[in-house]
Amino acid sequence: MESGLNYTILKPTAFFDNFTPALQNLVKQADTEKKQQLEFTAPWNPNTLFSEIALDDLGSVSLKIIFEGSKHYFASYDLTSTLPQPWRTKIDILAQKLGCEIVIKAGRIQDVVPGFVKGLVGGDDEDEDGHKGTTDGVERMILYYNRRGIVGNPGVLEMVLGRKVMTTEEWVERRVEEARGRDGGET
Repeated sequence: MESGLNYTILKPTAFFDNFTPALQNLVKQADTEKKQQLEFTAPWNPNTLFSEIALDDLGSVSLKIIFEGSKHYFASYDLTSTLPQPWRTKIDILAQKLGCEIVIKAGRIQDVVPGFVKGLVGGDDEDEDGHKGTTDGVERMILYYNRRGIVGNPGVLEMVLGRKVMTTEEWVERRVEEARGRDGGET
């Protein structure tokens, strides 16, 4: 902001799409193992309120802002696709779509953090000492999300896009279709 350059700040909330690998795994279990009850370990309290954004919406708004340029200079946009809802909402919708029950358990921080760190820094390095700063940041994020979540209002995103944004139901539906298409179902 102090550079003297034209800028637009996009501040997306939590991403639905971070849940995609878990969703794909649950779809595969439900479809191939024909289980009526699945288990999922949430990285934080599944009842904490979250507003999430679909990468489809973020990509669309980013492209629009780039092409419209000066119309958005010196603006800062809080971006979310949903009003606050329990984080578990997408899992409940998925369970309904799959016709099974998904039991959600809150994960323990010491069990959840290594997976997040591995996702951020990659590789098979199990040496936590090599990633102390990243580990500290992930721990703080999980503790914050566990207690407070992250909430917002989709009105800003809808205003900039000039259309309705993706709902949780639409996001789950698309990801289930994609998961089934990749797993040898429909093409």
